[in-house]
Amino acid sequence: MSGEDIRLTTVADQFSIFDVFKTQGRPTITYVARDEGVYERRIEQAVRNAGTVCLLTGPSKTGKTTLYSKVAESLGLDLIRARCDKELSAKGVWEKALEDVDFDRPSTRQRNRATSTEASAELEGTIGWKWLAGLMGKAGVKINGQHGESAVRERILADASPSHLVCILKRLPTLFVLEDFHYLPPDVQRTLFQQCKVFVDNEVSIVIVGTTHHAVDLAYANRDLLGRLTHIDVPTWKQPDLVRIAR
Repeated sequence: MSGEDIRLTTVADQFSIFDVFKTQGRPTITYVARDEGVYERRIEQAVRNAGTVCLLTGPSKTGKTTLYSKVAESLGLDLIRARCDKELSAKGVWEKALEDVDFDRPSTRQRNRATSTEASAELEGTIGWKWLAGLMGKAGVKINGQHGESAVRERILADASPSHLVCILKRLPTLFVLEDFHYLPPDVQRTLFQQCKVFVDNEVSIVIVGTTHHAVDLAYANRDLLGRLTHIDVPTWKQPDLVRIAR
């Protein structure tokens, strides 16, 4: 048996074929940082630069989801995602985002990963819809403390807005990603870019993912986002990077 055969046998013993050829999720064993990692660095810089709207565009199947997921993992950030479709309204986007929040995470983990002393103090106790309602109460949203968790959830979702999400993103180590932005009707896209000012004003970075440059034109047409927008266009795969994946 040759040295190459021995090496391949060792790898086969450690991983299954499904670990190597991923049909769902993000590749790990075969992950390749394209163009010497330039896209990862740019996304990371946008996320770290508080209050940045990172617009990630490029053709389908170019690895955009894998890119931002890798960066979020490297920064220790959980993801809150809202996937768009042609029937979704602006309010529906924020409903989807809030419903993607995992309120079952242990509060001790979130306190340990909070980005400030103030945020850590506010995470005492159970993280849930009542916790969010309490935060929103400071902004004028009043919910009876006797309401159960389910009732509070319904009240919040009935008036879902980016302000609700900002309260979470400022206190938990999370990153909000708006996926498939190109599927939304143009009027909804315009509304969402206008509402992005809430994130910019509160120094919270977000990522918006789409396949077309129409969103780029809409974003740059919004004066509130000037100077706070980072556009990263991911091209189709180059042969050297594909060879690296195979190797």
